[in-house]
Amino acid sequence: MTETKPQTALLSDLAAKIKAAHNEVVNATRGVVGHAVACGEHLHRAKNSFAEHGEWLSWLKVHCELEVRTAQRYMRLAKNKDKLEAFSKTSGLTDLNLTKAYQLLANGEPVRRDDDGSNANDSYGKAQKSLLERLKKLDASTAEAAATETIRQITEVVATKTGSRWRPKMAA
Repeated sequence: MTETKPQTALLSDLAAKIKAAHNEVVNATRGVVGHAVACGEHLHRAKNSFAEHGEWLSWLKVHCELEVRTAQRYMRLAKNKDKLEAFSKTSGLTDLNLTKAYQLLANGEPVRRDDDGSNANDSYGKAQKSLLERLKKLDASTAEAAATETIRQITEVVATKTGSRWRPKMAA
């Protein structure tokens, strides 16, 4: 990575702003999308400071303590700030959460939740709802065995996708 002194100072400043904005996202209960947009704007400025392909990713990992995918999501929110603001005209970005913002960008509409909390407008949500209805119709021991096997398979798929030893958090 070849950085000039003014560029180094600028990037150090941007790294601090990116970390602070990301911390705001993590700790926010309201206005989380606004914080994510601010972080994305800083990330765009930092990325545009690098001429060589790949330098930005190295810098991001070293200086910002932020996953690449999270940075990409924040940058996407920043790039689409006008669309998000147009959706939530009355409250700005204050009452919009990250899930609704990402859904809005994906489909042009926010996530709708059914009474049971499942996502009403995606195929996974529909499949999940169907599976739960089927489990309710089984006797207790069969339902328990089916649920245990489903959890095992889901755990395996997520662990494979993330490369980690992910385990579901079970409600008490």
